[in-house]
Amino acid sequence: MTNRILAAVALAGALIFLVGSIGVAAPADGRSVIARMYRSSGVIAKVEVAFDARDWGLMRFYADEYIGMMKSVTAQVKDLAARGEEAAPAYDTVQQRSIKHIAALKKLHAKPSTKEAKDSLAMAIDAGQKAHDAARDAIAKTSGR
Repeated sequence: MTNRILAAVALAGALIFLVGSIGVAAPADGRSVIARMYRSSGVIAKVEVAFDARDWGLMRFYADEYIGMMKSVTAQVKDLAARGEEAAPAYDTVQQRSIKHIAALKKLHAKPSTKEAKDSLAMAIDAGQKAHDAARDAIAKTSGR
């Protein structure tokens, strides 16, 4: 019984250390970018579910929510880069997540749907691409390439 408790405490400590190290590595603004990117992954999942249910209104609602999130992320990344902040974990997260988001959205865009749904998906793809490009530019700027 004692070994199980010690193992649980050790596991909890390791998880806290892992999550904390990500937060410490990024400045406060960088942490908010990372959090927003992880939340946006959930919004992409909602877009996919609504699309599969052929609920175009709900799908457009979630696509608009994603677009708003990506506009915010793009602005934050550009601001961090303009201030010369070293926020590599945030920039990397934006690049990696946005690639996944764009791929998922393009997959949906290729499926049959309404013109309005395709337009919403195209705008979401564009918003994800802008966030990705901003992160790429920020990485280039902070690494001196």
